[in-house]
Amino acid sequence: MREFFTRNLSLKLVSVALAISLELYFMSPTNLAIETMKVPVEILNVPSTMVTVAPIIGPGGLSAEVKIRGPQPLVERALNSPHKFLTRIPDTDGLERAFDLELRVEQLGLPAGVDVVEMQPATIEVRLEPSIKREIPIRLVKEGEVKEGYFIENAILSPDRIVVSGPQSEVDAIEAIDTEALNLGELRASRSIDVDLIPVGTHTVYESKSVRADITLSPKLAERSFENLKITVIAPNGMAATADSTRAKLYVTGSEPVLGALTERDIELQARVDQYGQGQHTVEVAAKLPAGVKLLKVQPASVRVTLARSNN
Repeated sequence: MREFFTRNLSLKLVSVALAISLELYFMSPTNLAIETMKVPVEILNVPSTMVTVAPIIGPGGLSAEVKIRGPQPLVERALNSPHKFLTRIPDTDGLERAFDLELRVEQLGLPAGVDVVEMQPATIEVRLEPSIKREIPIRLVKEGEVKEGYFIENAILSPDRIVVSGPQSEVDAIEAIDTEALNLGELRASRSIDVDLIPVGTHTVYESKSVRADITLSPKLAERSFENLKITVIAPNGMAATADSTRAKLYVTGSEPVLGALTERDIELQARVDQYGQGQHTVEVAAKLPAGVKLLKVQPASVRVTLARSNN
């Protein structure tokens, strides 16, 4: 037995010394490291009829920050290894549920010698609400003014209602969903535009992110009058015509730009009796107008014309 312990004694002593040296090196203050790692947190067993309203889970998911301490090589190994906290919703009844779910360090599978010195958060406060769907009206938001002389005749949204889903407290509070503001000053003609919907609530989602707005841009209609316009009598060949009124007042409507450019030279009033014979005839006063100008009325609306054979 003594021979067993004394055989290769020097080699054994060197091995023990090396092991002690390595241990002292690993655990020496100069070789200790403290690092923080971000560990994903997954919440399991959420009922399909419920939605998680707390905590707020962003695009990157839910995570906890874990500060670890240990020998530098072991800490680096822990940092380079995948970790995840798995939490589970208890199987209990109730329309609204609230739970404190503990994050368990043993799920990390850290190497021996690496300790957790701090974890934020150590528990996850979870609150669930019933998930509901509703059809909500959409409201087109407009800003600015259309170009001078025009107005929005129609603004039709397709669709004008949309189905949303989310926690009951959020969805029930929604009266209407607004679009992003449509800048009317950028419109130069009637057109169809896709407009985005403004998100409402933290957890509510829409079946579509945008809608189509069909905008009809029409010129503003104005009215204008012209006084003391000459009435031209159109008589048959060989007949002389005498009218009881040779002047009239004209009322027209049209877009502001068109009416603004209209002059008396662009208007012709006529009393046509070229299909009549001798005698007195009452005929309407007709107006020949440029395109884009509409007749409202002429005063007088008709004239009495006497036709007689001409002496010439």
